Amino acid sequence: ELPNDWASITQEVLAPKQRELTEDERIRYERMKRWHGTFIYKLYLKMKPKMQKAKDWVDRRKVHPIQRFVAWCKSMSASTQNLLLFAMAFSMTISAHFYVTIAAGIGCVGLALAFFIRFFRWKYLKSVLLSLLVSLMFALYPMVIAYIGGTPLQGSMYWAMSVMRGDEGEDERVTSQTLVINGMSIAYSLGEGQTEADVIAMLEKALGEGEVENIEGFQPAEEEEELGRVDKLKGIMDDYVFNEDMPGLFGFSYVEIIFALIAAGLVLGLLACFKDSVYGRSVFAMALYAAFLVAVFIMGDFGLPQLMDESRNREFFAYSLAVCVGLGVDAAVYLLLGWRKTRLLMQGASLALLAGTGFLLYTENQLKWDPMTVDSLQTNGAMVTTLSIMDEYPDFHWTIVTPNDEIRMVEEHGRHTETITFLRSMEDFDANSSEMFLPTDYVFFYIEKIPKDYDEPYEGSGQSVSEIGASRSLPKGNRVSEVYSGEARWITMSHMYYWAQKFMELFPNEMEVLYEDDEFVSYKVKQNPYSLYNFAINYGYNAKSSTDHRRRRSEG
Repeated sequence: ELPNDWASITQEVLAPKQRELTEDERIRYERMKRWHGTFIYKLYLKMKPKMQKAKDWVDRRKVHPIQRFVAWCKSMSASTQNLLLFAMAFSMTISAHFYVTIAAGIGCVGLALAFFIRFFRWKYLKSVLLSLLVSLMFALYPMVIAYIGGTPLQGSMYWAMSVMRGDEGEDERVTSQTLVINGMSIAYSLGEGQTEADVIAMLEKALGEGEVENIEGFQPAEEEEELGRVDKLKGIMDDYVFNEDMPGLFGFSYVEIIFALIAAGLVLGLLACFKDSVYGRSVFAMALYAAFLVAVFIMGDFGLPQLMDESRNREFFAYSLAVCVGLGVDAAVYLLLGWRKTRLLMQGASLALLAGTGFLLYTENQLKWDPMTVDSLQTNGAMVTTLSIMDEYPDFHWTIVTPNDEIRMVEEHGRHTETITFLRSMEDFDANSSEMFLPTDYVFFYIEKIPKDYDEPYEGSGQSVSEIGASRSLPKGNRVSEVYSGEARWITMSHMYYWAQKFMELFPNEMEVLYEDDEFVSYKVKQNPYSLYNFAINYGYNAKSSTDHRRRRSEG
């Protein structure tokens, strides 16, 4: 029977709510009390209205994610958009090649110096540093993950780190001398601790008894005339930037004209700052960038690291040159006619200068040059072999050991090891410790019997690989110009050829000729991926080696 008075209702219905908490309920209560007092929960309470507002905005408009991203970008200020584009562009330079990053960094230095009053204010500097940090993270995190996973860095990264350490360009060899054998002069560089008698004895052994008619010994190489830095810079610019046979303009060489235009850009940029600070500093920064690129040509002569070789630097200098010249001329017109009452005249003068420049170039026949002819950088045999391997063998079950040119051809189909890396693995050969394993089912070796000049002829261009070349020390350095160009390529290929001959002699059933013509030969080795061959052997021309030729297999 239900009670009919409020006292009974209160006692029977509400009283149970006022009971004491159980032990489990008390523990949950204390836990929630602590959680509600934390910073994260308070931050969540503050962000909850904003998140709900954003959700309502999205639900109300039902905007596509890409459209929302575009709207977010448009809501940014112009400076923020510029920094975002800068971060994206700078990160792509690191992903592409370190040379591009160096050129971009030089441009950033020029801008920082031109705008140093603004740049070094913390309000601007922190945004620039943050964007730079973001760009580095975007570019480097995939490299770091791949490196941790066992993928080696690209060669340009090792070179860049060697420049930062200050050991780039170090070479154990000393000054070159000329050795006259059978009436033929051969340039030779003595290694550390090596004497002329050691080299002559090694060459006599390599050529064989009765083959050496006359060894006249070493003669000092002809010393080149030491040039001043300015003359050396002009020579480099003539060799790498301009055609030294080009007559120039108005009796001045193009090198002198370019120097004058860069100097004029610096002066005009400073003068333009009095009328428009941003415009003037922009002109000055571009001229400063071109001047820095000119200085890079001869940094080594000042005892500084050689950031880029001449053949790479000239490409970036050519890009900056047109902008530098255009801005310099524009600054001159702006200073003379850039007043309120003469703006129309300024536009007409700019148009007249553009038309006059085109006419001058046409009449001086500077718009046409004879086509430049260069030798091929790969042999026909190498290209035929590569295409055949890509077509006939399963992807990533094979490795080719070649110079650098085939890397891009096979990167999506197979593995690549550079010839110089392969050979250096067995320098100072020791039968108990030297190792060179290539973990694929098939391994192919490319060898040029008549090495290519690779765009750099030398005194012995066109000669075949020989024991004389194999007896020379392997080229030092990591750049193409140091290990695969000119005489260095002949030495590298000679070492590789005699390695292949010795390996085939020791293990005739393991290696077979895949392709051969008059100037190129490729070899094929099939191996068990669970019991790999150790390709490091004493082939007779290692720097220092024992006489043990035995092959070892990896444990597996």
